[in-house]
Amino acid sequence: MDLFFEVSSIDDHIYMDNEVYYRVSYTGFDMDSDTWEPWENLGCDEALERYYKQITAQKISELASRLGAETNGRKQWLRSKGRG
Repeated sequence: MDLFFEVSSIDDHIYMDNEVYYRVSYTGFDMDSDTWEPWENLGCDEALERYYKQITAQKISELASRLGAETNGRKQWLRSKGRG
């Protein structure tokens, strides 16, 4: 008999042996029960889609923050040189 556990979320990923493994959290279990699973073991396309949307949004936010800081730094430098 196969046991089925409901995936709560996918929280991270790593590359190992030329394959992507995802850290899976399960409904009703704490983080100590998380497992690292290859894609073919997941069977939870919705959780995987949510994960990639989340990390994409985080990366975009981080990039925007960095670009904003760089732009502000350039403006200050130009002002200090009498060019802005």
